[in-house]
Amino acid sequence: MMKLSKSDYVLGIKCPDALWFKKYRKDIVPEKKQSVLDNGTAIGQFA
Repeated sequence: MMKLSKSDYVLGIKCPDALWFKKYRKDIVPEKKQSVLDNGTAIGQFA
């Protein structure tokens, strides 16, 4: 059974494909999201 948070539920209502990709295809990360994660890592290292 897959656990869903409230934000996952809302994502699934808006776009079922987006929820499926989020849960089952974590290897596919949008470029914009990856750049945000990279910036967060850089700031964390700086701190």
